Amino acid sequence: MLKMKPISSWLTALLLLTSAMPGSSGSLFSQEPGFRVTFTKKGLDYVFGPVLRDGLLQLSIPDIQEENKVKVVGKVKYYLTEITVGDVGVPSTSLEARDDQLMRIHISGMSLAMHAKWKYKQKSWPKIGDDGTVDLKAKDMSLSQTVSVRNDGSGRLVVLAADCSFDVRKISVKFHGGASWLYNLFTSFIEGKIKDHLRSQVCKMVTGKINEFGKELPTTLPVSIQVSDGVEVSCAILGDPVLSSSYLLTNHDGEFMSAEHSQEVPISPASLPAASSVDPTSKMVFIWLTSYTFDTAAYIYKGAAYMDYSIKNEEVPNVLLKTTADYKSIVPELYRRFPNKDVEYIMETKQPPSLLLSRGQARIVGEAEASILVVESGVTPQLAFSLTVSVQCDVEFEIQTRSSGQVIAGDITSFTTEISNIDSVIGEIDPTPFQELLHTMVQFMAIPHINRILNAGLAIPSRSGLAATDTTITIEEGYILVGADLSYSL
Repeated sequence: MLKMKPISSWLTALLLLTSAMPGSSGSLFSQEPGFRVTFTKKGLDYVFGPVLRDGLLQLSIPDIQEENKVKVVGKVKYYLTEITVGDVGVPSTSLEARDDQLMRIHISGMSLAMHAKWKYKQKSWPKIGDDGTVDLKAKDMSLSQTVSVRNDGSGRLVVLAADCSFDVRKISVKFHGGASWLYNLFTSFIEGKIKDHLRSQVCKMVTGKINEFGKELPTTLPVSIQVSDGVEVSCAILGDPVLSSSYLLTNHDGEFMSAEHSQEVPISPASLPAASSVDPTSKMVFIWLTSYTFDTAAYIYKGAAYMDYSIKNEEVPNVLLKTTADYKSIVPELYRRFPNKDVEYIMETKQPPSLLLSRGQARIVGEAEASILVVESGVTPQLAFSLTVSVQCDVEFEIQTRSSGQVIAGDITSFTTEISNIDSVIGEIDPTPFQELLHTMVQFMAIPHINRILNAGLAIPSRSGLAATDTTITIEEGYILVGADLSYSL
């Protein structure tokens, strides 16, 4: 029997699900997605802005030491030391998508406040000198960064920085201490040096941050995740990401597969609606989940007999009948043939259950066979009769916050059962008295196992410093829609 363990992080500051692994059906560039992730412009602004702000705050500007001829003062040697960045202003970005999997990010109107110490000394007599502090502010800075976002052909996301341009139009300088009116004569020299340093460092910093993020993706967004012993969920991207001025979209497979046995899962995902069907300003990221992921999981677990359950006589709960004597009034023939014998139960799924999604409702439907066996000493338990039962379960999905992060978890809230067939080796049996018994068997034998899968949940990915907040979940026609904002902490 397979043992479940919590599903680890699987979607992240940007995406997730399936790859070209044994048993994966179809082409990574042609099949319908099992799920989709859409980062809206609102989300991209929020992610890129703090990353850029963090990088600018960490800029290291070297000390400046220069000699220049200054009016009134003459030839002087001046120093600017301990230059630190104190505040950064990063307004909203604009996005420009290109057909060659390139996205250009534009930011204008940025500002950067700095503080430093200054001192100067005349080169000739009377060699007057002075020192103090200075506040500097870079204004009207603009950045244009091109980023390549593509599928490497095996389902992995590749993010690389491309062209970058940066400019700063104005530097304001304000001296403190000494004869500040005199030292403002140095301003033009200082402005030029600060501009040169920023122009040489900002693009280098931005491209480095983007490429560092790209290097982390193989661990942040793996092509497969082990869900339980012998079972994996495929995590590769299908086709290239879709880029626009409003969002970044990736499609993913989401197929559960046996890690031990290569097998074709005879299930296809349904089509998802266009990304434009949701308001891109309402959330920073949307995750679209079809029933495909659940249905392929059910298929794999059914094949591994994880959905087949047996209860030995000593394990039979008091709510079920434990001996043939308990069946005396319901099935007299069972007691006549096997008087005062213990009974055991086996429940097997006839077909893997399916998840049906309609607006505001999620339902699992399936068919199982419940068998009643008679236990005699020294003899293999004998089948007395079996009942085929159709089961419909109403499921409620919610976002849960756990120690490992947020997960999309499900729970069966109610269910119905209906007997569709009886096979008996002890003669004809009236199915009517068994309806309540079958309901109880499903409740105590099947539901806990299904809930264990649903409760394990699917983790909403996060990476260091970035997590989902204000998460919502709605059930739509054929898919589950999860919307979230993001929270970034340095």
